[in-house]
Amino acid sequence: MSEFQKNHIKNNLTRYLPARSLLILLVLFIFIGILLGSIFTWIIFYFEETTFEEILKKAPSELNLHYRNLMRWITLINHSLTFLFPSILLVYLLEKSNWLSYLQLTKSPRPYNIGLSILLILAAFPLTQFIFWINKQIPLSKLFQQWEESSETAINGLIIMEGPMELFFSLFVMAILPALGEEFLFRGILQKNLEKIFKSGHAAVWLAAFIFSAFHFQFMGFLPRFFLGILLGYLFLWTRNLWIPIIAHLIYNGIQVLAAYRLGDQIESLKANTDQPLPIGIIIFSFIFVATSIYAIYKFNRIEVSEP
Repeated sequence: MSEFQKNHIKNNLTRYLPARSLLILLVLFIFIGILLGSIFTWIIFYFEETTFEEILKKAPSELNLHYRNLMRWITLINHSLTFLFPSILLVYLLEKSNWLSYLQLTKSPRPYNIGLSILLILAAFPLTQFIFWINKQIPLSKLFQQWEESSETAINGLIIMEGPMELFFSLFVMAILPALGEEFLFRGILQKNLEKIFKSGHAAVWLAAFIFSAFHFQFMGFLPRFFLGILLGYLFLWTRNLWIPIIAHLIYNGIQVLAAYRLGDQIESLKANTDQPLPIGIIIFSFIFVATSIYAIYKFNRIEVSEP
């Protein structure tokens, strides 16, 4: 074997590694990341002389700037070590200089794909809200209710923002970082390899979306997050460009952070309104707009779709 062939194999190991084996490695890397994140979290709380449970017991009014930023740092560290770093490290170790190409990040996204994906996400907000309302009608056990209350307290610590610096920090932690880390992992690696295993892009999209939603460990938002995962999955399937779901994911999360910052004290009253579904006309309009956007994205990219 020539040196060229040896280097080619060395830099393109994913071509010779079975998809199932690659996903096993991914799970191992994620487990190590979660373990490291837990260690760093314990160290931080040790020096802060508090615990995560003590912070979660605090009312929103008691979450001062120090506690809010502490929760942001904890979220940043754990999200990076769970999603972003394991994905990049795994692909880089297998692909070396080709890691960006493997994740399908080397090509600039086409302007019409960017525009349509943003239009799709904006149109999906009312439909997502309706799905969230459906999700809330499913009764929860007492254990799940306590878990959801803890998760809501943690989220409150991230969306309470009293100035531009907190806004930028929250946008990075809740919009930019998830858009990169989660799309690298769930679409760039997981969905790509599930498609190889099942020989079906549709099966890969739906299964990756299910895992994407379940991995957040929040039952109350499972169905809308599953729906979002499906939309992001098809954006990747049809465009074969990971920048498209990254942008859509960023827009979806970013709008919610900006809305929380802009509305401020009105957030709690708006949450109370989620007990009632949106008007049926808005839901139907959202569904039609989403369906039209999806069809347009599929139609414009049909000729260009290639195997992952």
